[in-house]
Amino acid sequence: MLLPVSIISGAHAQRAESRWTIADARALLAYIDGIENEGLIPADYAPQTLRRAIENSEGAVLDAAADASFTALVEDLRDGRTPVDDRGAWYVDDDDEIRNPTDAVLARALRTHDVSGTLAALDPTAPDYAALKVALAGTPAADTRRRALLRVNMDRWRWFPRDFGSDYLFVNVPEFRLRQVRGGDVVRNYRVIVGKPGDTATPILAEKAAAVVLNPVWTVPEPIAEGERLGARLLARPDMARAGGYVVRREAGGKIAVIQQPGPANVLGKVKIDMPNAYGIYLHDTPAQDLFDRAVPALSHGCIRVEGAIALATDLVGTKADMPPAAVKAIVDAGQTRNIGLSRPMPVFIGYFTIGPTSNGGSLAVFGDIYGWDPPAAASFQRPLRVLAARQRRVLAPR
Repeated sequence: MLLPVSIISGAHAQRAESRWTIADARALLAYIDGIENEGLIPADYAPQTLRRAIENSEGAVLDAAADASFTALVEDLRDGRTPVDDRGAWYVDDDDEIRNPTDAVLARALRTHDVSGTLAALDPTAPDYAALKVALAGTPAADTRRRALLRVNMDRWRWFPRDFGSDYLFVNVPEFRLRQVRGGDVVRNYRVIVGKPGDTATPILAEKAAAVVLNPVWTVPEPIAEGERLGARLLARPDMARAGGYVVRREAGGKIAVIQQPGPANVLGKVKIDMPNAYGIYLHDTPAQDLFDRAVPALSHGCIRVEGAIALATDLVGTKADMPPAAVKAIVDAGQTRNIGLSRPMPVFIGYFTIGPTSNGGSLAVFGDIYGWDPPAAASFQRPLRVLAARQRRVLAPR
């Protein structure tokens, strides 16, 4: 939380000279006046207060006003403006605040006298963000709906770490696509099936794939085994359990545990790409390949089914575990369950972008808001932020 201006001013009054020069403060004001280019709102950063302070010359009043405006800008550019509660199922551990603490960014701007360059360096490095920025600049002010959509999706990039690195997997849920990025370039993209709307929506995550499991065993989650009564149905139909490769048992306390053995009917298919996280989300194959042809393949319980998962897994264990493709194929064909740890875990980012360049490198496209997460995020931009002197951090630790 920022200190009230009166308190900050009192602290600054004890200093021999102003921290902010008139030139630096004017550069800050110019950046605020042009912040619409970044999809943010100039009025959020108290330009009138800063302008009056500049007219008052250097000193405690200017320091207080400039510190407050600069700090607010850093927080929004680095962490995102959208309040956490308006982000949907966002559970990203974003360490940008640790890498670029506000005090250090402020000190750098004052030391170098490069206010605009210091702030611009907080922008996400993703090419998609740059494409959205160009699109916003080319969208007429009268087209408020498209500008609002661009604004929200630019902010979504700020909810992630600023830099994804050179090698990673990126899933855009509304596009139903996974990009495999190597050396900064998309080397392949895959169709995916994502979670159904509601309680089984696929969350926004930043995790790391740590292992590839060939011919995996599926331990059926309790919400499916118990909540959807799969266990009860299988107990009542032993023939159906055998056909599906299920092992079912009733545990102490009455709960039913269900495990599906590897085989042609296994829900996970022949490959599971494991990325340990608190939400039980991972990537996997599926025997139901026809579902990728659905117009809206939001059909899972949250995990992500990947078309061509064997090819993706083969590439991962080849580059991250030094296992040749022939060895992978032999294990898969033999039906053996094998857990292959990745000595170099692969970052996996799961995002929710309803406008952006298509995964095959195409032009900007609009994707369906399958979970209804656009309106709350867009509405948050219509609510003015709290007065800077009383403003609190809006980006908290993942829920």
